[in-house]
Amino acid sequence: HLVVPLAEEMLDKAEEALAAESYKKAVNYAQLSLDEAKKRFEEFDNARKVLQVAWERIRDAKKKGADVAVAEVLLDQARAAMKKKDYDKAYEYAKKAEESAIPEKDKVLGRIQGIIANANNLKEKLLARDMNVDIITRDISLAEGRLEKDDYDKALEYAKKAEAKAMELMEKIAIKDAADAISRAETQFKEAQKLGLMEEMVSNIK
Repeated sequence: HLVVPLAEEMLDKAEEALAAESYKKAVNYAQLSLDEAKKRFEEFDNARKVLQVAWERIRDAKKKGADVAVAEVLLDQARAAMKKKDYDKAYEYAKKAEESAIPEKDKVLGRIQGIIANANNLKEKLLARDMNVDIITRDISLAEGRLEKDDYDKALEYAKKAEAKAMELMEKIAIKDAADAISRAETQFKEAQKLGLMEEMVSNIK
């Protein structure tokens, strides 16, 4: 049973206002009651969903033989918070339980894959600007090859190299674009000055 004290209080006030024929107040209190009830339900539902995900993550990690003792303690704390209707705390503990249940190896793998994805994304942008991306492509390929062999240290090293090189080239493009923009602005300014002088000369002739 979802207990919503403030919503119930607002509803009582709405009914009192209605009985007193103060209809505007009744509508306002009823709306406040509805808003509070919706808010509390969202908090409850978010905590419930994360708790479920955490439980599944712990279950799967257990099957792989991972140590989930810390995660299970956090999950128990989340459940206790749910019973006390403290949904924010329940969500917080459930999130920590979920993170704790992820094996360190999977965390590193996720990080490497994220770096490779970013390097690939930057590479596409560089290709669109006709930049040479051979070194980036090579390092991405090396990183992916090391991942397949579960050599995470080398995979991370190559992934970082690819990302760093891609970012370096993107910075060069940004500097060039800024310089070109300044050059165009200066040219337009000079043209405007010339036009102004010509208009002044024509005016003087008249």
